[in-house]
Amino acid sequence: MEVPRSRLRLHGGFLCCRRIVLAIIIALCAVAGNAAARPSHVVIVMMENHAYGEIIGSPSAPYINNVLVPNSAVLTNSHGVEHPSQPNYLDLFSGANQGVVGDATPVGLPFSTPNLGALLINKGFSFATYSESLPSVGFTGDNFTTVAGQNQYQRKHNPAVNWQAADAPAGNHLAPSLNQPFTAFPTTEVGFANMPAVSIVVPNEQNDMHDGSIAMADTWLQNNLEAYRFWAAHNNSILVVTWDEDDFTTANRIATIITGQNIRPGMYSESSVESAPGLGVDHYSILRTIENLFGLGACNAATDGSRKPIVDLIHSPLLNISTRANVATASQVLIAGFIITGTDSKKIMIRGMGPSLGSIGSVLADPTLELHQGDATIATNDNWKINSDGSSQQAVVQATTLPPANDNESVILANLNPGPYTAILAGKNGGTGTGVIELYDLGALANSQLANISTRGFVGTNSNVLIGGVIVASAGTSNVIIRALGPSIPIAGTLADPTLELRDGSGALVQSNDNWKIRDADGRSQQSTIEATLLPPPNDSESAIAQTLPAGNYTAIVRGKNNTTGLALVEVYNLP
Repeated sequence: MEVPRSRLRLHGGFLCCRRIVLAIIIALCAVAGNAAARPSHVVIVMMENHAYGEIIGSPSAPYINNVLVPNSAVLTNSHGVEHPSQPNYLDLFSGANQGVVGDATPVGLPFSTPNLGALLINKGFSFATYSESLPSVGFTGDNFTTVAGQNQYQRKHNPAVNWQAADAPAGNHLAPSLNQPFTAFPTTEVGFANMPAVSIVVPNEQNDMHDGSIAMADTWLQNNLEAYRFWAAHNNSILVVTWDEDDFTTANRIATIITGQNIRPGMYSESSVESAPGLGVDHYSILRTIENLFGLGACNAATDGSRKPIVDLIHSPLLNISTRANVATASQVLIAGFIITGTDSKKIMIRGMGPSLGSIGSVLADPTLELHQGDATIATNDNWKINSDGSSQQAVVQATTLPPANDNESVILANLNPGPYTAILAGKNGGTGTGVIELYDLGALANSQLANISTRGFVGTNSNVLIGGVIVASAGTSNVIIRALGPSIPIAGTLADPTLELRDGSGALVQSNDNWKIRDADGRSQQSTIEATLLPPPNDSESAIAQTLPAGNYTAIVRGKNNTTGLALVEVYNLP
């Protein structure tokens, strides 16, 4: 899976304006935090009784090794929790084996302890299991087969059935309607788009490697889940294929394979999140990761609750960026460029802010916005409640929950096809002052992304520097390169020697840079690191910071060295 590079730009105010900037960024986080970071759908498939080395690299599993593995994050030090099978299913589903140490039907049913299905439902999400050879919806029998003498459906591999009760959702119980035969699992794009947020797929014992061969299970996965895998890779969704246990060794090392649109392919040891040195990750870690993706609590504080979620393999988009600068006239208006990549149209919202920025000096009294594609003007706006044709857009803007605080501020709402666009923030009738231009992705689940986003503005002194904010989505990390350009911009009056600071949401300095080839922190060269991104600034006096950012909100500040002034460009590229 190739993740598009996105150059994203930023949002305003530090130094004496620091509180204002952080307040704006935190507000953006509240709106945007649930967007692209959370997958639309997760499907978990549990296979049976094979060790890591029996699966990864096996010629008997061509689909797994030639299709899944190259497009997936493979956890190389993943483990079952215990033996035999059934306790591991319960561990992954509820953070505990519920006192079950064998494969016999548990006693004291239904369980009333917290579980993944109940956590999801209580949070407003949906859940279901899909079991192959299950004879009917809500079936609670120990087993079922359509071929005499052949093991097919086994209750011990369907953990959610142990919480099934008619009084659901009381007592963490799950409704019988959530216990579905695999024949109900979707097979079309429309079906995938309407399936539960989280699903567990249970192959029967002929197709999960328990009784059948590795080759049989490999073919079953290809025939039954490849369509979903391909769809998930383009629709913000995830497929997890894991094993319950190995074949009764002490190490209990298994394969765990995770694939999807925002998953970085590769081999991951996950030593940074293992429960103890050398122990790797386990079913509790997978449960904690899913809980984290959907903003759930833990099922069990001592197990999944004590694990760190796996986040380094998740490519976290940068969300809802904006830039603050002093807006003048002619070439010193605020110009934001962006590209929409992908196949779908994307709904975006652009805001031009001024009066609501408060007492930060001279603000832009009446900001205006223009949206261009090439030489064509697509949309304009002066005051946000009124469209350029005189009709009202007040209700539509208010429905986004992001209406500006002042009637003189501007908003453009648009559904844009893939391609390049430019937004311009200026003052009405040549007005000048501090302004903010903001870009919101209102279609985060579309098969398209905001990419190549940058902003050019005038860098003054004191608080009139170019300052931006960017949000890293609420799960995972983002590898970014931030650039501050001046001399290489082909216009007059550019900033001769831009400096760059990156600060976190509390204002703490993450990293700074003056000239991009040299690290500020220790004076050592970072030239090879920056050049490896294929995005080195064209001029040695320009600045760059390469950084892996965890989820959160950040500001980047562009100044002129020794208080020099001029036009500058601030960019953030989201790297694979």
